[in-house]
Amino acid sequence: MSVIIRNSTKTSVPTGLTTGELALCNLVGQEKLYTKNSAGNTINLLDYSCISNKPTNSNYLSLTGGTISGDLMVTGKITAGGEISAFGAGSGTGSTSSIITTVNNSSGFGGSYADNDFTSTFNSAAINSLYLASNTNANNISTLNSTVSSLSSTVSTLNSNVSSLSSTVANLSGGTTSISGTYYNSSSGKYVYEGGYTILTSGLIWQWGRLSGDDGIYKFPLTFPHKCLSIQITTNRTSTGSLGANHAGNLTTSTFYAVLDATEGWFFAIGY
Repeated sequence: MSVIIRNSTKTSVPTGLTTGELALCNLVGQEKLYTKNSAGNTINLLDYSCISNKPTNSNYLSLTGGTISGDLMVTGKITAGGEISAFGAGSGTGSTSSIITTVNNSSGFGGSYADNDFTSTFNSAAINSLYLASNTNANNISTLNSTVSSLSSTVSTLNSNVSSLSSTVANLSGGTTSISGTYYNSSSGKYVYEGGYTILTSGLIWQWGRLSGDDGIYKFPLTFPHKCLSIQITTNRTSTGSLGANHAGNLTTSTFYAVLDATEGWFFAIGY
């Protein structure tokens, strides 16, 4: 209910006030102080928004922002939901002329602190030192990320080079390779063991094999489509031969005559 100070009680919102009179409402949860202004309106004096010509003072700090100059003493606990920035000389044991640059929740320094959470050495200089160390770490991480990016670029270049080299090797190796085959010349009874060939993409053909059966006509593992360009004969021995002679002749696209200074040797031929 509302009470007219000079008269009897009224309802929670008094209706019988004259200009300048006051009324108190003592209903639980509705405690208010009413008056009637010169415009004839009954207003709640505890509602600051209803007051015209409010006093202004630049020394008051707005609840939504502002700057405090000078010392600030806080007893109890400070809870920071965001960033705390303070500027001024350090104070306390071990202080220097450093300032607190930034204390931010995201960096692990913010949060709720009671008044006994810090010793005398935990001052602006100490906090500033922590911040600078954190900032240095951030710069180091940035440098490391840059180095990793550079290494990734280098690795990418190396991978490209390896891919190019693999392609070159593949070209040199040719598209067709056969190894470790046995090839028999039925007309001469001569064998080529461990024979094989590689067809290069350039069109060249390499052929090789182990000869067994002394002198005679041997068969290439693969018939050259056009011509045998070169052939070398080597004897298989571990001592000096009686003649020391190894020869090749009568080259065709499919056969060659080999003269061995023993009963076994090797050949290597190139053609196309």
